[in-house]
Amino acid sequence: MNRSRSNRRTRAIHFARLVAACSLCVLAAAAASAAPAAAPAAKHPLDPLTFQEYWTVLEVLHASGKVDSDTRFSIITLQEPAKDVVWRFDAAASGDTATTGAAADFPRRAFAVVRQKEKEWEAVVDLRQRAVVSFDALEGVQPNWLAEEFKSVAEEVKKNPEFIAAMKKRGIEDFTFIECGGGPPGYYGTREQKGRRIAHVACSDVRGVRNTWTRHVEGLTVVVDADTKEVLRVVDEGAVPMPSTLAEYDAASIGETREVKSPMHVDQPLGPGFDLDGNVVDWQGWRFHVRPDQRLGMVISTVTYRDGERRRPVLYQGSLSEIFVPYMDPAFTWYHRNFLDAGEYSAGGLTQPLMRGLDCPPHAVYLDGLVSGDDGRPH
Repeated sequence: MNRSRSNRRTRAIHFARLVAACSLCVLAAAAASAAPAAAPAAKHPLDPLTFQEYWTVLEVLHASGKVDSDTRFSIITLQEPAKDVVWRFDAAASGDTATTGAAADFPRRAFAVVRQKEKEWEAVVDLRQRAVVSFDALEGVQPNWLAEEFKSVAEEVKKNPEFIAAMKKRGIEDFTFIECGGGPPGYYGTREQKGRRIAHVACSDVRGVRNTWTRHVEGLTVVVDADTKEVLRVVDEGAVPMPSTLAEYDAASIGETREVKSPMHVDQPLGPGFDLDGNVVDWQGWRFHVRPDQRLGMVISTVTYRDGERRRPVLYQGSLSEIFVPYMDPAFTWYHRNFLDAGEYSAGGLTQPLMRGLDCPPHAVYLDGLVSGDDGRPH
């Protein structure tokens, strides 16, 4: 059963990668060495935040006295301008109107969810004016998780007497190689959840395996208040033998693969069949803007088609809004898991570089993707 769950999750992740790769391959940028003076300016109203714009958000909020070294950010991203502003700019840039469009003609703002211990705010920063536009407190809601929260309660759980007793029932008394992690269980409005940031903590024995999904300590979940680190209860549904099956994907574990007598090659020796100007793609009459977003993934915007002398608008914006992986298992340990739902899990925390020749074909065109970490800094 554990192996089946692991395989389902693996297939889901591969599907998510395929969806991203089919839009355009995105490679996480290593832009830490970029100097502010050389930072490129946005060329389109929907261009993603640049490396320096992320830093502008942090600098402006810090100068305003609203954040400090303990502040965390669930997300920092572009606050999109009004739809009519974007369409006017797009029409001007394509030469369809007499209006001129320049970088300075459109607003440039960032949106951030700011967290200070148990309090949260939504912030909007004007990047051109370097000013805080709004800083509004959030009440009765919880932002998506930080990457650091997944491990933040692990040591407290290992000290809990009920947890220790439950592990002993399973023949586990030495926790040296036991790794525990918490995750958001979804919000159902229960008495236990109201006013708390709840984590469901599960553990694995990670000795000697790369893929630890086959080493879950099944049937055991610890419910924790992630803010106070208080263990609320230990749910023990009964000991399940830990499987000895390996589910590794490295070449040595897989062993010899089947022979391919007639290999297939897909390439473009003369280069791509489209033109890319910044984040705007032109291809056989089609024109659209594309941007990687750390929560939405790939976003396609302002899609138009050249219909004779007229450029006809087809779609303002489209993206894959959600991937939900229902495990269909009523067990307490599994019912809440939805690994690819960015609505709860850390925005950008599941983002990985797509590798040339592995995730994407060798001739793929890459766009840099930036995401903000828990500290708000771009990566």
